[in-house]
Amino acid sequence: MTEANRRNRGSRCGAPRFARGKFALVVAVTLLVTWIVVVTVLIARLPEAGVDSPEELRGKSESALNTLDAGQLEELVDYPPNGAKNFAKSYVDELRAAGSHDIAVTLAPDARAPRIVRVTGRRTDGSTFSFSVTVREHEGRWRLELTPPL
Repeated sequence: MTEANRRNRGSRCGAPRFARGKFALVVAVTLLVTWIVVVTVLIARLPEAGVDSPEELRGKSESALNTLDAGQLEELVDYPPNGAKNFAKSYVDELRAAGSHDIAVTLAPDARAPRIVRVTGRRTDGSTFSFSVTVREHEGRWRLELTPPL
């Protein structure tokens, strides 16, 4: 058997086996790099949580809580992106279970530079509730931050 026959034995079309292995490796690396780039671009294009002004935060928060709109609330909370959707849904589910309505949101201590929002409302049994949530401004975006208002 000649040297050329020995090298090409077991391969198709005369291509050496290692060439097919290299091709498979190149294809695999190309797919991996493409996937990483696509995921990075998709993450970078996600809208930043929050709104442009404290008054817009107040209005959208009040609307989200009154309509029990988890999607709208999700856009306002400073929460890790992979958990914001579930958090907002749970939050709205609790309000729904309590039969909340007539919810009002106020900014404090100053409407132009708030540190907290005060949420007040009524339950179906007529009792009232209230709680505070920290407000945070970061890079021009106002958000509800779920840490104690210290």
